[in-house]
Amino acid sequence: MKQKLHYIYIWFDYSMLLPFLAFLPQKTGRYLAKLRGILYFYKKRDWRSFTFKDYELFNRTYQAYQEMFPELDHESLLNLVKQRYISQSIEEFESALIVQKKYHTIGVKYVGMEKVQEYLQKEKKAIFTTGHFGSIVGLTYLHIFKNPTLHMASNVTKQKIVHPSITNFYIKKYLVGNDYMNGGEVLDVEGNNRKFFSFLKKDGSLSTIADLPANPQNEVPLWKEFFGKTRGFATGLQRLSNATNTKIIPYVCYYENGTYIMKFGSLDEDIYKFLENEIRMKPHLWWAADLLPTYTTK
Repeated sequence: MKQKLHYIYIWFDYSMLLPFLAFLPQKTGRYLAKLRGILYFYKKRDWRSFTFKDYELFNRTYQAYQEMFPELDHESLLNLVKQRYISQSIEEFESALIVQKKYHTIGVKYVGMEKVQEYLQKEKKAIFTTGHFGSIVGLTYLHIFKNPTLHMASNVTKQKIVHPSITNFYIKKYLVGNDYMNGGEVLDVEGNNRKFFSFLKKDGSLSTIADLPANPQNEVPLWKEFFGKTRGFATGLQRLSNATNTKIIPYVCYYENGTYIMKFGSLDEDIYKFLENEIRMKPHLWWAADLLPTYTTK
């Protein structure tokens, strides 16, 4: 009975609650999404936790912030963890806004966009990359460059173990995301490496995530300095860049004072140093902070 009730609650959360919040006035929906995040903090609830039985996610997040900010006391670290759960909830709320095409009434401020535009006018393509940080709507703001773009998603939410409501929630988000790809689309990275490679060769751009850890069983990590240690990241991004001679341009997107900020790194900036700097300034927005203890180090 307990498991059945939990199953119904997940259905309500992703099929009813989040879409409902997206229909409310923006400030109201965002406020209620914040309360949802606070509840999830106290319940130590995250869809990855109850789906994959990853009951250490909360503790890993605490450990991550402890490693990033060793000077902070216990209460300050717990507050960062709470803010992370709020950020996760708001990110899902913003995903619901994408599905309903409701976020366009909010303004956007571009930072560092001019040099990116100049580069694309000359080179025609780029690999845009960010982390599990801030707002998912940044993906749609890449539309301004008018380059056909493929976004490298993951099939993790399509696994049979994932609740159908969560699967459908993400499928709807990516289907609407296709409208902002300038003729490209959102594709699962699994099984589509040749298509991504071919797309870059034809002067299309890619969008992807950079903060994924390497899988030591099937790849030699990309070693990068990140929060005081040399850590191993997934190599697919760098391999595509090297094979197609395509520049990687980092960016972050986040909501601040009623406006979305779309901030690009400099064209020659190390993407992991850029991400680290942004995370240090707004650590609560890195809603995948639990990744930090999982990176291989040397």
